[in-house]
Amino acid sequence: MLTLDWSSERVKKWAAEVFDEDIAEKFVAEEMTGVTLLCEQITNVDSMERLGLLTLGKQAKFRSLVEQLKG
Repeated sequence: MLTLDWSSERVKKWAAEVFDEDIAEKFVAEEMTGVTLLCEQITNVDSMERLGLLTLGKQAKFRSLVEQLKG
């Protein structure tokens, strides 16, 4: 998977598929690309909360998904 090449629109599509459209819009507002999605700090609590991932369940899911994308 060439995640590093993902544009913000591709990241938005991915976020909408795994979460919902509201969260996906926050990924766009925060200018998330493939590079920023795989950045180490993206899975800290502050970053996840800025992306609308407010529950422990969504945060755990996001961490797991990011690890899968990293391969």
